[in-house]
Amino acid sequence: MLLSVLGPILSGIIGVILFSPVIALHEEAARGISPLPAGDERLVVADTLIVLIGYTAFSYLLVWALLRFWEERPMRSLGLEGAPGWRLVRGWLAGAASISVLALALVLTGTGDITLTAHNFPVGMLLAGFLILPLAWLVQAGTEEALYRGLLLQTAGRRYGLAAGIILSSVFFALMHLANGVADPLFFTGIFMLAVFLALYAIAENSLWGVAGFHAAWNFGQICLWGLTPVSEDVADNTVMMMLARVPRLAQVEASQTAISLAAIGVAGALVTIAFFVLVRDTRHPHGQEDT
Repeated sequence: MLLSVLGPILSGIIGVILFSPVIALHEEAARGISPLPAGDERLVVADTLIVLIGYTAFSYLLVWALLRFWEERPMRSLGLEGAPGWRLVRGWLAGAASISVLALALVLTGTGDITLTAHNFPVGMLLAGFLILPLAWLVQAGTEEALYRGLLLQTAGRRYGLAAGIILSSVFFALMHLANGVADPLFFTGIFMLAVFLALYAIAENSLWGVAGFHAAWNFGQICLWGLTPVSEDVADNTVMMMLARVPRLAQVEASQTAISLAAIGVAGALVTIAFFVLVRDTRHPHGQEDT
């Protein structure tokens, strides 16, 4: 469990040391300290790839090393057996639909304002972003899934029981996201409930492919499709958030952090309920057979 805390921290430190000099100029421009040189807008997608992959890849390496040299088992034992196939696609579609429900709920209830922003970006940047960034998000989300719904859920589940494994992995996942700059009970609750859903989802499929697709699509949809932005001061500036605020996106949805968190709690609550009843159904009727 210590790795779930140290992994993202060490990965972030290594990422900052190695990759921050590459994007320092563009970070200064994003913060309004200095203007971007002409044409450097094209580098936004490339810089984002560095942030998403470079800042998270070392967590993957830490998990791999632990499994390889300590537990002496392959990485696929975390739930990565077989080809991703339909599970990954289904998870992606479910994640995209879920974050869209969240964004539309904010807009339709009048708690969020939406602005179409695609015309603000060059066509080439939009195409590059929507073709390349989903893969980067999949690497980033897949790394977190291997760490939390893979290693931590399995380890804590074996040691303390499945329910405790779900709770512990979800708590650590939510705590890790407090580094995004939001220290708010509602924000924590929404992330925690989403993590519980992802744990139930992984258990139901006995695989990480579906949850990796869901997680990646949720993040991609939040940033690139809807551009969800909290218009409050309780989100601190940090390198990752400043960079992601500049990626090409189709729309911009602005709402208070409280409204976004409440919408996330509602969506996550519905997802947890669905996943729970799916698990109950599968437990009562294994292999699709009815009780007699």
